[in-house]
Amino acid sequence: MRIRDKQDIDLLEVASHYTSMTSAGSGEYKGLCPLPEHDDHNPSFFVNKEKGVWLCRGCDMGGDVFDLVSDIEGVDFLGSMRKLQELFDYDFSLFRKTWSSDNADSGIDFAILAETAKLYNQFLTRGEGLSNIYKAEHEKAKQYLDQRGVDLGQINYWKLGFAPSQPCALVEALGKAGFESKDIYKCGLSKRSQESAFDGYRDFFVARVMIPVSDRHGRVIGFAGRDLYDRSSAKYLNSPDGIFFQKSKALLGINRVKKNSDRVVIVEGPFDVIRMVQLGWTTVAALGTAFRTSHVELLESIGVKRIDLLFDGDAAGEKATERTAELLLSHDISCYISRLDEGIDPDIAGRTKEGQETIRQQLDRTDTTDFVRYFIEQREPKDPQQKLEVLQVLQAKLQTVPKSQELKVQLLLKEALGLLGLEDLQISLKTRRIIKEPAVTMSQIEEDIVWAVLHAHEHPAVAQMIWELSPKRYLLSQVGLILFNAVQRMHLEELSLEKILPDEDLRGIIIQLKESPKQHNTESLERLLANVIRWLSFREIGQAVHRLEEGSSRGLIQYAEATRIRLER
Repeated sequence: MRIRDKQDIDLLEVASHYTSMTSAGSGEYKGLCPLPEHDDHNPSFFVNKEKGVWLCRGCDMGGDVFDLVSDIEGVDFLGSMRKLQELFDYDFSLFRKTWSSDNADSGIDFAILAETAKLYNQFLTRGEGLSNIYKAEHEKAKQYLDQRGVDLGQINYWKLGFAPSQPCALVEALGKAGFESKDIYKCGLSKRSQESAFDGYRDFFVARVMIPVSDRHGRVIGFAGRDLYDRSSAKYLNSPDGIFFQKSKALLGINRVKKNSDRVVIVEGPFDVIRMVQLGWTTVAALGTAFRTSHVELLESIGVKRIDLLFDGDAAGEKATERTAELLLSHDISCYISRLDEGIDPDIAGRTKEGQETIRQQLDRTDTTDFVRYFIEQREPKDPQQKLEVLQVLQAKLQTVPKSQELKVQLLLKEALGLLGLEDLQISLKTRRIIKEPAVTMSQIEEDIVWAVLHAHEHPAVAQMIWELSPKRYLLSQVGLILFNAVQRMHLEELSLEKILPDEDLRGIIIQLKESPKQHNTESLERLLANVIRWLSFREIGQAVHRLEEGSSRGLIQYAEATRIRLER
C-alpha cells in the first residue's frame, strides 16, 4: 500500500497490532496502554480513528501513528517508518519525497517556522490577523497565562503565542507572507482538509497557547500547544514528527543550555521549564514522550556534567523519576533526585516564595539522593527477606550498565548494602552478584534452628516448639534471619524455594541443610532443643540488660547479669 501522508495509515490497525482494542463509542476505541513504561491494568489507551490521534489517559502520552510506533519500539521518526513498512508492507516512497527537504529547502522551512512563532505571538499579544469573531479569544489566552503567573516579560522571552479557533488563521497569514501551502504542511503546521480550508489545508493547532520549541542553535523546529479550553482529550499537542521536529530528540529549553554546563534540571512540562528558568535554573523537558537515551546523548554532546530530576509530586512523577534515573545509570552523567510534595509540580511551587525556597533547598542539598537511595526508599523493605529481594531487583537493573563503568556499579552496590543494613554481604567483582562474606557465617546454634524447622515433617514436635519460641527475634546474622524467614514462608505459603529465595548462594545453604546427613535420636533432639532454649534465653536476657542499662535500674541489671552467667554455665 502506497502512503502519501499519514492520513493514509489506519491508526487503529497499527494500535491493534500492539494491544487489543474495543469500541468506546463516539468514533473512539480503547485498550490497555501498549507503552512499555506503563503497566496498565484498566483500559486507558484511546484511539480516534478518524482524527488519526491516540491518547493514554493513564500516562498522559499521545500523538499520531508515528509517535505511537516510536514510543513502543524506542525508535525515531525514520525508524518508525521502517517499522511500519516491515509490519504492514507500506510503501513510503512518495511520502519520503514530501518530507525530504533537509538540503535545498531547509532554509525555507526554518523561515516558515520562525515566521509562525512571530505570527502566533502577534495573535496572542495584539490579536492581529484574527477575524472579529475570534479577536476576543486572544484576551482569554492572555488571561490564562496571567493566571499561571506568566507575565509579559516571560511571554516575550519565550516568544509565547496563541493559535485561535479560527481554522485557517495561520495558513492564510503564512500564505499572505508568500509561503506555499505544501511547504507549510511539510513543517507540520497544517493538515489536509476538504472543509473550512485554505487551498485544501487548515491549521494543525487550534485554540491552544503556543510554546515554540528550538534546537540547540536557537532555530524554531516545532511547537507545543496547551489546550485553552480543556476540551481536548490531549492537554498538550506537539508538532508531528518530521525532518526538524522529532520528539525523541527535542528538548524544550535546550537552546538555553550553555556548553559544558555544570548542571541541568529536568522537569516534566513546558510551564515547569518556563518557571524554573525564570527562577534562574537551567532547565529542559521532553515533549510528549518519556525521557530517552537520545535526549541524554544530546545533553552529553554539549558537555553537561550533572542532571537533577525534579518531577511532579504524584504517582506518575515517581514512576517517571525512577525510569529516568535508571536510564541515566548507563551514561557518564551524575544524576540526583529532588522531590516535591504530593500534587505539587515545579510550576506551582515556583509561584510562591515558600515554594521557591523549597525548590532551592531540594536542589542545593548536600545529602543528595541518587538512584539507589530513591529505589530503596520507594520500596521501604522491612524484614531481611524483603531487603534481599529489593537488592536482587536492583542488581538486575545494574546489569545494564556497561562494563566500562564497573567502578560505578561496585560503588552503587556497596551503597545499597549499607542502606539496607546488609553489610555482611559482599560483591563479586566478576559477576556483579552479591555473595556471602566468607568471614560471616551462621553460628552452629543458628544452623541447628534452621535445620530443625527445615525438617519439621520429620520432627514436628521439636519444630513446633522452636516456632513458638520465635527465634528470629534473636538471630545474630543477616544470613540466619534470611534463611529462617525463607523456610518459614516455604511452610506457610507453600511456594517454591526459587520464588522465595532468588539468590542462588543462599538457596545452596538451604539445600545443603536439607540434604544434611545429620541423624538425630530422641536424646540428641532433646539436647538440640535444650541448647536452643538456653541460647535464646541468653540472647533475650542480654537484650533486656541493654534496655535496662538505658533506664539505669541497677538492681534489675545485677539480677539479669547473674541469670545470664548461670545460663552460660
